[in-house]
Parts: sequence; structure tokens; C-alpha cells
Amino acid sequence: LSSVLPLPKRFVLEFLRNFGLKDRAFYEFSDDEKSIIKKLFAYEFAPAGTFGFERAEVTKGGVKTIFLDENLECKSVKGLYFIGEVLDITGMLGGYNLHLAFASAFKVASALKNNQSNRSEI
Repeated sequence: LSSVLPLPKRFVLEFLRNFGLKDRAFYEFSDDEKSIIKKLFAYEFAPAGTFGFERAEVTKGGVKTIFLDENLECKSVKGLYFIGEVLDITGMLGGYNLHLAFASAFKVASALKNNQSNRSEI
């Protein structure tokens, strides 16, 4: 269960442990246990605070991807591209943000190269 839910694995494991449940496939739980597990989907919490920007793992905001085309070019300002953490994209910890930074830079570089090639043919 902990590997398929869109929640942090440690959180799910602790939730299950709190109710005396073992981590296993959802279909293996009884109906009563399933009703407990379904509480995970209606879980509400309010953070008590933050450790501030200095320890932030994720920041809010950035350029919304709905304003960009598939090459990360601004739809309203041709020739303006956005990459990496300036985009309003949040990933899990573990190098995903670095991967996005490099992958988006590669995507934009490829688009610029193709645009340059197309212009030189004209």
C-alpha cells in the first residue's frame, strides 16, 4: 500500500502502524481495515509553521506551464523561454528538480537550435 499511494511512504507506514496494520496490498485488508485506510484520502492537516526560506525544500510560485508551449517558450512573447526552478513545477526530493533543470535546459536548447537551423535555410 505504501508504494502506491500518492503520499510519503514513511507517512503511510506510520499511519498504518498507528492503527496496528501491516503494509500489504489493498485487497488483502478487511472491509473494516479498508475504512480506516480510506481516511488517508480525506486527511486534513494544518502545518504549525515552517523553518523559513533557509530550509525550504519547495518554494511556491513561478511561471505557470499553461502559458508555455511544448518547447517552454512563452506563448505571448515569442523568443522568451523559461527553464528549471523558475517554472511552477514541484517534484519529489531526490534529484528530480535537478533533472527538471537539465531536461528543460536541453529542451529549450534543442528548440533554439532547430529555430536557428530553420532560419539559416530561409
